[in-house]
Amino acid sequence: MKNFHGSLDIDSLFNVLSRVPVKILLGFRCVSEEWYNIISNNRSFIKVHLEETEPTLSGFIFQEKFRCSNEDIKTISYMNINSLDRHHNEQSTRSKSIIHHKMFSFLPEDVVVLSSCNGLLCCRSCCFLSSSTKTTLYVCNPTNKEWITLDCPDYNKHESIVLTFDPYKDPIDVSTNFHVVRVKQFEIETENEDEEDEDKVELSQYFTFELYSSTTKLWKKSNEICHYDHGSIKKQGIYIGNVLYWLTDADHILTFNLDKELSLVISTPIPSGEFKAIPEACIGEWKGILCYVMITENGLHVWYLEDYYEAKWELKFWKSLEDIERENPKFFCNLKNHVLRRAGLHQNPWMDPLSFKDGVLLMKVFVHVYFYDIEKNLMAEACKFQDLSTNSLPCPIVLPYSMSLVPL
Repeated sequence: MKNFHGSLDIDSLFNVLSRVPVKILLGFRCVSEEWYNIISNNRSFIKVHLEETEPTLSGFIFQEKFRCSNEDIKTISYMNINSLDRHHNEQSTRSKSIIHHKMFSFLPEDVVVLSSCNGLLCCRSCCFLSSSTKTTLYVCNPTNKEWITLDCPDYNKHESIVLTFDPYKDPIDVSTNFHVVRVKQFEIETENEDEEDEDKVELSQYFTFELYSSTTKLWKKSNEICHYDHGSIKKQGIYIGNVLYWLTDADHILTFNLDKELSLVISTPIPSGEFKAIPEACIGEWKGILCYVMITENGLHVWYLEDYYEAKWELKFWKSLEDIERENPKFFCNLKNHVLRRAGLHQNPWMDPLSFKDGVLLMKVFVHVYFYDIEKNLMAEACKFQDLSTNSLPCPIVLPYSMSLVPL
């Protein structure tokens, strides 16, 4: 390695290293002080590296939370997807993922992870939330252990916070610019127009949006208001192509265009009432396109959002539960019967999609968690659910994560 290093000028070194995946580059930092400075501290190199390599899914972050309590759970689990690669063509081996619980130990306090975007993460200070509690947000990069802090006034546990960061839109060789978006839901009493029942109180619900800019270092409240009386946000939001998306609990997706500061509510591909069992669903991203992932008694469905304004979806992938079981006999038995029976008893779902990114689905099946690469048709056991959960009634935030060299 020493001779190889000596034979490269700085331009050639840039050219070679800029094509190497982040995980390998982290090891190359030990070659010499020069290599360390190029990989870790040179913004121009990091910009070139982003242009030359595509972000690769590294794993998933699992943050558990209580359903009916303001108290936070401090344990955060990170599952890398190495076991998915090792499982390829290994019929006798069931390699599980290595679970990491100290991913955020570099931060000055315990945190709750809220959002993930292009290698950066947004967390908040871990505490018992009350109206008087001061909440600190951390925007950080666990790969290089860098972070910055910002205050989040009047934080409420029912609101959703999403980090937005596009390294291809803003030149990171100058600075790292990002936004943080807060969406809140409110209820107001409305006048009853029914003269026969004047005493009846009607409630109307609406969403508001607040934005933080790393450039101005200020929060501002958007003028946009989205009236929505059908339910609440079901899971954490995601950011794709300058638009934020939140899945609601009523077959809709709330959206917010960051540039135009305009919201829109679009329908999901198929109403949940079309199925015998209540379907389990999540939204995710596949190569810059919003995806809607649903598990029903009919199988696993993945739709692409083709037209944002017309809410036009295209079914890109479908596989029956019988075929999933037949192709993975080591993992599943009587899969469809279990899914239907569990739904009929109104219990926690037998099969639940937790997160989806670039063709890889993280899903819980009974007491196990699996990676499923639908493009390569590969499945591997990540872990047992008890390895991640400390609560008997888990309500987790699950986020995809890609390693990045982006500095803060």
